[in-house]
Amino acid sequence: MQRRLMSWAGLSGALLFVLSVIIGGWQFNGYSHTEQFISETYASGTSAGPLLRWLGFLPAGLLMAAFGLVLSGSYHTNPSLRWGLVGIGIWYGLGTVVVSLAPCDAGCDPEQATPSLAHVIHFAMGGLTYLLTPPSILLIAFGATRETRLRAISPWLMGAGLVMLSAVVLLFADALPGAKGLV
Repeated sequence: MQRRLMSWAGLSGALLFVLSVIIGGWQFNGYSHTEQFISETYASGTSAGPLLRWLGFLPAGLLMAAFGLVLSGSYHTNPSLRWGLVGIGIWYGLGTVVVSLAPCDAGCDPEQATPSLAHVIHFAMGGLTYLLTPPSILLIAFGATRETRLRAISPWLMGAGLVMLSAVVLLFADALPGAKGLV
């Protein structure tokens, strides 16, 4: 029962995150999901920022944290799966909570000359989230190969983890400056 509930929490968290991203983009005329950071939609000073943070991203992060951290306890004999789920709970789940509580300054310029403390926290946690979520997914993919019920999704998780890892490399290398939102 707990696995089923936590699976629903994870799915709900992911769907709420995606819904928040879509709604956040609607609030700005000319906002581009491919060219701008998601964080710009709920940055300090944006009209819908508090609602997006408190009703969208924050609960999405809490649901993902519960999914990863609680479900990880079900896999004592599978360290890859267990630690991958812990990684998702901490880096994606709690990382989303932290960036929701510490929004970036308007415009979300990572090279801003005089950033607020929230802005610095936002980009530091966002960077850690981007760096450590793909390896967590790859750990889950490896662990899933040892679980009969999960074996079929292992290749999908492996593909998703590798795509995410590639996107992080592109983002941090600033290889596609016009597509920072996409990567």
